[in-house]
Amino acid sequence: MRAAFIAVGSELLRPGSRETNGGVLAGHLERYHLPLEGRYSVPDERDALVRLLEFLDPVPLVVLSGGLGPTQDDLTREALARYLAVPLVYHEELWQDIRAAFARWGREPTETNRRQAFLPEGAEPLPNPKGTACGVLFERGGKTWVCLPGVPAEFEAMLEPALAPLMAALDLKPIFRTTFRLSGCGESQVEENLKPFYRRFGSDHFTILAGAGEIRLHVHHADPDRFRAMEEEIRECVQEWIACEGEETLEGKVRRLLLGRGWTLAAAESCTGGAFGARLVREPGISAVFKGGVTAYADEIKTEFLAVEPRLLEEKGAVSPETALAMARGAARAFGTEVGVGITGIAGPDGGTTEKPVGTVCIAVSTPCVESVRRFLFGGDRPRVQMLAVANALDLLWRALA
Repeated sequence: MRAAFIAVGSELLRPGSRETNGGVLAGHLERYHLPLEGRYSVPDERDALVRLLEFLDPVPLVVLSGGLGPTQDDLTREALARYLAVPLVYHEELWQDIRAAFARWGREPTETNRRQAFLPEGAEPLPNPKGTACGVLFERGGKTWVCLPGVPAEFEAMLEPALAPLMAALDLKPIFRTTFRLSGCGESQVEENLKPFYRRFGSDHFTILAGAGEIRLHVHHADPDRFRAMEEEIRECVQEWIACEGEETLEGKVRRLLLGRGWTLAAAESCTGGAFGARLVREPGISAVFKGGVTAYADEIKTEFLAVEPRLLEEKGAVSPETALAMARGAARAFGTEVGVGITGIAGPDGGTTEKPVGTVCIAVSTPCVESVRRFLFGGDRPRVQMLAVANALDLLWRALA
């Protein structure tokens, strides 16, 4: 079985545009171990879309997104009918559905909206729970074309109901899969520890990805017993570094652990300039546990706002484990939280010394139960040092909370 995706819309071909429906489709099909062999974008031009459909003629499943609206440049229905060599047919029941939807919104449709009641002859309409543009399903000769609206919310709402019967008919069952997120380790360390896993299972159903200061292990298999055995072996090999499993993120785990203890968090950042707080607030609902942070870049901010002792800065320096811990304690005190994080370092490219070279970062976590401080030496340019500092601060934090 093969599949392809077409995004219809001239705006998608302009500089800076971002198409997301193809990624959503790829994720959905991946559950059935059905990869997309191509993702294409085409302008709102009937002939261009017909040519692309002809090019993809050998592909058994083609999913299209966009071009189903009521305006003159919404040409997906017309192009599909032209390609299939069938006429467009008016469906009175679809027009009544459109009128009913507008009535719920306290409006009347215009005659332009009537275009959405036409489908290629032999096509099946796909209901749209979030809009007026119904989808289109056409099957012929062992091949299927599925047309869905381009609005992401509508596309996502309609995708599963549209494809589930097709997957069932093909006897394609969902693949068991999960992700392990590891932190506080390097890729070579993980690879070494996974040798028993490779000897037992090989690498056909396993992927290791490194980036953003974490290692992700993706495992999948169609056999549930084999899948569970693979999961257990991974845990045995790398348990000390597993921060999260499944869809949970590291910041999500921090939120969950803080909620479980009834604690709140504040941060004091120097070299990361607020990037730690920015990563935290990616997590929905983080406001329940994260009160705020301060970018204490200058020494006077460290002393005046965080109450770091001037003598400590003179004796140990702004970049030191002692200063990082004082910043963590000061953040908790200033924001009235139980937990504080302090990050201070030399991100470069200048400012390093023999004793404290560029890439030196000190991170501290202060909680009512434990205080943890570490000094790191990261390689790479300024953005990489800052990214690794944030990732390792999260690692230090969740371990202190666990």
